[in-house]
Amino acid sequence: MSEKMIFSVLSIVGKLGSALNEESLHAILPEEMKTTDLKSRLNTMESSGKISRLNELIVPHVNPNQFSKNKKLSRDLFKSNKRYLKLFAQIPWVRYMALTGSNAFESCSKNDDIDLFVICAPKRLWIIYLTMTILGKVFNKRPLFCVNYLIDEDNLKLPQQDYYSAVQFYKMKPLFNAGFKQKLLIQNKWIAENLPNASSAFSTEEFYRLRKDFTGKATNSRVWSWLNKKILDFYKKRWTRMYPFQINKNILIDEGLAKLHRIDHSSIYDEIL
Repeated sequence: MSEKMIFSVLSIVGKLGSALNEESLHAILPEEMKTTDLKSRLNTMESSGKISRLNELIVPHVNPNQFSKNKKLSRDLFKSNKRYLKLFAQIPWVRYMALTGSNAFESCSKNDDIDLFVICAPKRLWIIYLTMTILGKVFNKRPLFCVNYLIDEDNLKLPQQDYYSAVQFYKMKPLFNAGFKQKLLIQNKWIAENLPNASSAFSTEEFYRLRKDFTGKATNSRVWSWLNKKILDFYKKRWTRMYPFQINKNILIDEGLAKLHRIDHSSIYDEIL
């Protein structure tokens, strides 16, 4: 792998306001590479002035102090809203919840929101989405919580299969039931193909760990399934009217899938790589 490719990956992460240590950088490289070879390349790049190190972090030559500031902002944002995330976790049929985007990379700016990825029981996705939306409004936190990717247990195969998506899913921070991240990797072999150096072992970082006290069972109640379908129909009509040019592109809506990214950073990845 060329130094140019290594620098490109560092530049992507840096442009999004984050930085990586050697282990994390190795995990998201798009080509296979031995750790010893990476270490050697990084030493050469540091000697030539292409990169610098901030404690364990490797950064291209941008403002290195910004990374520490962004990490603190990210953790403060999570800590100050942890009680609401705990409430989301107790919603029946929620199986897994994780931070994504700038929250997962700990690259938040002062006015960032909280991006969430959710896995739920079959035929309950839209009930959960509506419940989270209502709770956000009740606590005057609706703009803060972006529940922008939900799938159910019958739809673990992800539709957008590229390097950008592989990095996003690999770097997500589980809040509870971290084992579902392993299930995602098994069901989506393309993630390992895009990230050949990535480890298959996942755990929940202690700072971001939430406790889920209640687990609702996916009963065969026709009432719940009927309600789920009605909510889906409502949102499908609403978003098709509001965002006609993004439906079936950035916005994907189905019974077991809600991908609601009107804007993502895939263009940054494409531009730099």
